[in-house]
Amino acid sequence: MTALLRYLAADLLRSQVFFLPALLFLAVLAMLNSGDPGPPLSAYQGTALVIYPVAAALTMVIANAEDPIARQVTLVTARGWGRVLAALLALSVLALLLLTALALLVPLLVNPRPQPPSLLLAGALAHLGSGLLGVAVGLLCARPLLHRPVHAVSTILLGVVLVVFLGRVPPIGNLMTLLEGSDGSHALAALTGNLALSAGLLAATAALVYAIGRTRL
Repeated sequence: MTALLRYLAADLLRSQVFFLPALLFLAVLAMLNSGDPGPPLSAYQGTALVIYPVAAALTMVIANAEDPIARQVTLVTARGWGRVLAALLALSVLALLLLTALALLVPLLVNPRPQPPSLLLAGALAHLGSGLLGVAVGLLCARPLLHRPVHAVSTILLGVVLVVFLGRVPPIGNLMTLLEGSDGSHALAALTGNLALSAGLLAATAALVYAIGRTRL
């Protein structure tokens, strides 16, 4: 599994398809922290929301980095779609963890206000809860479910619009309320629930993608 993960990561770096979504996240992070970002936890609001579509786009490009012929070779070498899907999912989650670390580190460096451990934990839970849902959406937008880029991008945009229309429905819709003017401690339970919900949705999505991939790949 480690060798497969290294191969997929190297192939992703060579293709450079991750550059655009990563650049978008870095631009938003820089913009939100260019001045005084306000109360520490409130400073996480923007990046906690943006990490959802960015994680979806990153997962999509990670899953589609190989062309179909190369993917067939990888499937044979890795001895099955299950191992390949697990490696793709692990790589997507690692990318999410990297973005989350950056989102927590930058406000910590530029914000003069004190940031207790409960605040950092709340920020991490908010980003991971939002990002894991993005990973689930990204899996749905990639092969073997969707093959055309226009369909994949349209589905990601639809997912963003649905979050807006659903209002305060967790795991993303209630983030603004949970992170608004909080010291982090009272929001931990709700943010943990958001993370658990996103993880459950991701597990269900991975099971669906695995079942469909076994018949299409």
